[in-house]
Amino acid sequence: MTWSQAVAWRDVLGKLGTLWCILLAVSLLDAVTAKFRESPLVSHVMPGEVIQLTNPVGEPNAKMDDLVIVGNTPTIAISVDAIRPSFWFGGAMWHARVEVSSTAAAGDYPIRIYPRGVPEAKVPAHHVIVHADQQSYYGSSTSFIRRFLRYSPWQLAAIWALCVVATLSGLYLLSRFVDRLMALEGRASIYLVRSVDDGQEILFGLGSKHGVETGRRVDVLDGSGHWVGFGEVRKVDETDALAWVQTDVVVIPGFTVISR
Repeated sequence: MTWSQAVAWRDVLGKLGTLWCILLAVSLLDAVTAKFRESPLVSHVMPGEVIQLTNPVGEPNAKMDDLVIVGNTPTIAISVDAIRPSFWFGGAMWHARVEVSSTAAAGDYPIRIYPRGVPEAKVPAHHVIVHADQQSYYGSSTSFIRRFLRYSPWQLAAIWALCVVATLSGLYLLSRFVDRLMALEGRASIYLVRSVDDGQEILFGLGSKHGVETGRRVDVLDGSGHWVGFGEVRKVDETDALAWVQTDVVVIPGFTVISR
């Protein structure tokens, strides 16, 4: 692979990385905002589906035998699996399994689970909404991605995150390859520009092992390869160098230095 080909591929990977980041942000935004557009006490299901529900018990010392289950029907089977401490909010949480029969009719099935002695009217119902078909099921989603693409925004976010990691890894390796090719030609990209009292200082990836010495002049080229000025090398280590550039020379990170 030539230097120009490597640079072209690096630019492509950079644009792909930007695209993946945008898609990741959109997916995460959709997933998070969807949670706030509907009550957490609503679950959408299809006939034949099994879901897990959890809610506060309300009584810290309640046992499983103390719980009253309201909402069991011939097509909706509710069973409490356990009572466990809440990791985030403290207190106790009941964990229940809801099995929806394949013959369940479409509709709203309210479920209440609470300790004996607590008035049922004071317990908020968890609404299990059974849909008759896929169109109704996905159409009810508060997530735009799930509604129109029929994919979970969390799943898509995970895919885009993997794409971002893979693309950035490839971009890093390709950038290292480009830097090595440029160094063989006595070229390097400027990675830092800072102002000083008598001008500007630029730092680039050519050092003593590339033949750069203190006092040497280097040419500075812009992004289009046009000469914009020269720099005088003032500090050198094995792999990098610092050069002084006049104040009136317009130079930014990404410009190229050529050591003659």
